[in-house]
Order: sequence, then C-alpha cells, then structure tokens
Amino acid sequence: ANDRNTFIINKAMLEVLKDKQWENQPIQWGSQPRPIIGLVDDFHFADLRQSVRPLFIGFSDSFLGYIAVRVKPGDVMSTIRALDETWRLFEPERPFIPFFLNDELNQIYKAEKNMGAVVSTFSGLAIVIACLGLFGLATYTVNLKVKEIGIRKVLGAAVHDIVGLITKDFVVLVVVANVIAWPLAWYAMDKWLGSFVYRTDIGWWIFALVGTLTLIAALLTTGFQSLKAASMNPTEIIKEE
Repeated sequence: ANDRNTFIINKAMLEVLKDKQWENQPIQWGSQPRPIIGLVDDFHFADLRQSVRPLFIGFSDSFLGYIAVRVKPGDVMSTIRALDETWRLFEPERPFIPFFLNDELNQIYKAEKNMGAVVSTFSGLAIVIACLGLFGLATYTVNLKVKEIGIRKVLGAAVHDIVGLITKDFVVLVVVANVIAWPLAWYAMDKWLGSFVYRTDIGWWIFALVGTLTLIAALLTTGFQSLKAASMNPTEIIKEE
C-alpha cells in the first residue's frame, strides 16, 4: 500500500484493537480503510493528568494542522523568518502563526506553577511571623522566670541547664505542631497528586526533614534569649527582684 494511505499506532491503540497481529490490519478512515504498517511505544502528547491515550498517526494531503520544525538555538529568529516567507508562497491568504512547544507545555502547568509560587511566598511569610512570635514568647518566658533563673544559678545550675529550662517548652510545642500538621499536609498533597495519572510518592523523609528544620529554627530563635538569660549575673537578678 502507498504510505500516504497507511497508519502507525501506539501500544495503547493496540490494546483497544485487541489484536496482537496488527500488521496490515485495516482501520476505517472515511470511505477508505487504511492498513497499519507500524507500532510505536506509548508517549505523552497531553498533560500528566491524563493517561496515554490510543493514537494512530497517518498522512493526509487535505487535513494539515501543524508543521513541526526543530530549530537550532542560535538560528531561531532567522529560521522563523524563512518559514514565514515559505508559508506565504503556499498560503498567502492565511497568517503564519509560529509557537514553541516548550511554551505550550509550560502553559499546561501554569496553574501549578502559580500555585507553587503563592504557596512558597505565604510559607516564607508564615515562617518569618512564626520566628518573630517565638522570639517574643521566649523574651516573655525569660521575664517570667528571671527569679527562678537567678536562684538556680546561685545553686550551681550550668548554662545548658538554664537554656534547657527555657527551650524545653518550645521544643514540646514544635513537636506537637508537627504531629498535628503532618497528617493534614499529607492529606492535602495526596489529594493534589491524585489529579495526576502519573504521580510521585510522598516520602516519609520529607516530613522528617521539615520537622527537623522547624525544630532547628525554633531553637535558633529562642536560643539568643536563652543564652542571654543564662549569662546574667545571679546576684544582680536576685537584688532586682
């Protein structure tokens, strides 16, 4: 048969046909059946929210949608001008509208990228606000326990004892917050990833890493006030009290 009147199919289409002997099997196209002459592996021609769909590829003189051209990185504009001139020779009445495949693919996931930018921005703001809140709370805690700190130092408490006295409550708060947040975060991420047919798994190490980083941030934020309190002169503290 003439190659212009034939089809190439992907493996998803082969599953639809349910006939492993695909060679030269006809597919009805209009008034003329066309034989299958080739089989290709499945490849994505839509976004990852969809599974690979059955596909047959053929040639038509009367139904041409797009022309795909691979362009060298340094010759983009000159190639577009040459294509425009050639297009005008064959289709002077229709405008030449070029576009790049990368731009089309990026457009598919534009909503996800925008959401990622918004989430990152608000997450950063939330971290800054939380650290400021912890710093203020640590200052308030030190002021409440200043007499206790002075007595403990007189009785021989070391610097790490005072630091531990102040930071232990914050460590407990951070751990409790993580325990509450992890299931909620996992549920939200799982629901979002569920919209994709091909998705990644959510590893436990992500939550462990985030928990560790939040604990470090809390310790660094409260550590300044803790060390400041631990370095105070106990006699001055008791005298003021």
